[in-house]
Amino acid sequence: MKSSNSLELNPKSKKECGLQRVLHQVLQVSLEDLPLQELLSKALDAIFNVSFMPIKNQGAIFLVDEKSNSLTLAANQHLPDHLIKRCASVPFGQCICGKAARDKKVLYSGEYNSLHTIQDTFSQSHKHYSVPIIYKGTVTGILNVYLKSTHEKNEFEVDFLSAVANVLAGIIERKKVEGKLKGYVLALEQAKDNAETASNAKSDFLSRMSHELRTPLNSILGFGQLLNEDDSLPLVMQKQYVDYILKSGELLLCLIDEMLDLAKIEFGSINMTIKEISLDGIIKECLSMTDLSSKKHKVTVETDIEVGRYVLKVDYVCIK
Repeated sequence: MKSSNSLELNPKSKKECGLQRVLHQVLQVSLEDLPLQELLSKALDAIFNVSFMPIKNQGAIFLVDEKSNSLTLAANQHLPDHLIKRCASVPFGQCICGKAARDKKVLYSGEYNSLHTIQDTFSQSHKHYSVPIIYKGTVTGILNVYLKSTHEKNEFEVDFLSAVANVLAGIIERKKVEGKLKGYVLALEQAKDNAETASNAKSDFLSRMSHELRTPLNSILGFGQLLNEDDSLPLVMQKQYVDYILKSGELLLCLIDEMLDLAKIEFGSINMTIKEISLDGIIKECLSMTDLSSKKHKVTVETDIEVGRYVLKVDYVCIK
């Protein structure tokens, strides 16, 4: 007589306990931070630990390739090399796996052997379940589990494998979301870098322009003050000062036009008009604008450039 304290589970309860144990193991696998292919491979290992099914420790998981509307072999355990090659990509509706994906229902090779288009000695030595992995009504993959050739289908196994497929669907969807999130993060980081680059270019541009604006502005103010303060200046000198003011004003206007174009500021660039300009002429104009400042600080600038000898192909505003 058995002790009243000892309990023995009936076969159905043992199966249910085994089912729960395997599901728990697959769920544990899903929490690991691994690439999807490795997660699926470890999930297959957990499935093979089931004790109530004559599994041959052989199986595979396919993922749906939406672009080609086909199944792609993502993970497998102990499949022969020739089968891995032939089943690398299976179109929807082809063979048992493709039909299970197309019809969104569990198929057993013992019932649909005529659909097994990949026929060889290996396919005849086993039977297998093809279980669609479905997430929110959309097939995302197929779970293939191989069993002994004498095994017959039963509904408990179908329910068990369907439950496993539901867990796999969650794993696959989570990894897809993680992939999208990583893509979004990279895009945001790139956008941030681009914004910082544009901001730095804008700051650099404005800093350079601030310096460039002061030069012609100082020239205008300086020569204007001279004309205003000294009525005895000879007419020739007055005309010369007015000419300096006009040229400085033209340069200032060009610089302001550049600043008003915000698109150029954002990209840190200025449109340039390249033309031939005499070097001695440019130097003479630049010295004329700084003449007052040089005299004020008792600085003498001398040049010794032959007129017309050097001709540059440059942008007038930029070089000046």
